[in-house]
Amino acid sequence: MGYPGDSRPCGNQRVRGGKKAWENLLERRPTLNYDIDGIVFKLNKIELQEEMGFVGRVPRFAIAWKFPAEEVSTELLKVDTQIGRTGLATPVARVRPVQVGGVVVSNVTLHNWDEVARLDLHEGDTVIIRRAGDVIPQMMMSVAEKRLPDAKPIQAPSHCPRCNSEILNDTDLIKKKGKWIEVKQAYRRCQGGIVCDAQRDEMIINAVSREVLDIDGLGKTTVKTLCDMGILKDLSDVFALTYDQLITVEGMADASVNKLLAAIETAKKTELHRFLRSLGIRNAGEGTAKDLAKQFLSFDAILGKTYNDFLALPDFGPKTSLSLTKAFEPGSPIRVMAERMLSLGVDIAPVAQQDTSLAGHVYVLTGTLSQMSRGEAKAKLEAKGAKTSGSVGKKTTALIAGADGGGKLAEADALKIPVLNEDDLMRLIG
Repeated sequence: MGYPGDSRPCGNQRVRGGKKAWENLLERRPTLNYDIDGIVFKLNKIELQEEMGFVGRVPRFAIAWKFPAEEVSTELLKVDTQIGRTGLATPVARVRPVQVGGVVVSNVTLHNWDEVARLDLHEGDTVIIRRAGDVIPQMMMSVAEKRLPDAKPIQAPSHCPRCNSEILNDTDLIKKKGKWIEVKQAYRRCQGGIVCDAQRDEMIINAVSREVLDIDGLGKTTVKTLCDMGILKDLSDVFALTYDQLITVEGMADASVNKLLAAIETAKKTELHRFLRSLGIRNAGEGTAKDLAKQFLSFDAILGKTYNDFLALPDFGPKTSLSLTKAFEPGSPIRVMAERMLSLGVDIAPVAQQDTSLAGHVYVLTGTLSQMSRGEAKAKLEAKGAKTSGSVGKKTTALIAGADGGGKLAEADALKIPVLNEDDLMRLIG
């Protein structure tokens, strides 16, 4: 993929007359009654296409030449701070609405506050924007020559606009000469945690989703409404919801309220790793929750562990260990919330002793399996202590290949990684 005329390669083959065709189509682009972002050249003989084949999902017999993104100027009105589920403070530029590539753009995400400084943005600036890849609005630059003399530079916020907690730069820990060194990152984060309503709302939405507690009928809109009404102050309030509270929510009738209350009762019986995920602990996602459940078997056992206990676990670094220690220390907002959930009837099923017959093994799956989905196969391998990965590497124990295995087969061959078939998989998982 490339642009004819730029310095980057556009492919292994030269398409005769391709540049001329690209230029003609670029000229006609504004007159078309549909949007396009480039032109694709393909071999026009099926037998040649079949001979050249694919690399993964990418055809060797086709090449795309993109059109340059349309750039327009508009006025920067202000830059707001958007707080995400984990407290990430993302700057979002509000611009005077302008049409770019057939779409009206009024908001442009700026990624982080270093980007705001790099662009040297001031209030009321004339800015150049485009849609990157003809999809995502992107700010290219501010036009300093058109800047008003008294325009104020836009500064990164020191406090959260939602909860007024301090906003600080993220830090990371890297190991140098055997010592952990703290390094400041470009991203800034609200320190409020679940006391910040922006983080709380998104945390509850994530916690009740199908992948975590799976509370059917408690979608994003309903959660937002209940939070705005002051009924939900944290996740534990979900398990204290009553008929009288829910019937007051616009759009909910008797049948939907009773259905939701039944779903909440069902969700009270949950697994330890799902319960841990629902707490919204930073740096502790699905993999961490599953590892904790396998290692400690009960929530009470986790509460008694120290920073060094967590750090001693395989693949647990200082950031994750510190997050877990802070989350479970007595009196922390997350621990108080978790204990209230348990007092309201949340019942964590005991974790059975794990089959660890595949512990220390790493498997990659590719292609289509006939007897189960790849997701089911991953779950069964992990249930026996194995780890699964999406890419083949030096630590891969074996590649398990179903039909139409694709490029991972070549990667395994190059690294001399064993390739197993579906029958081998069935023997592995018993």
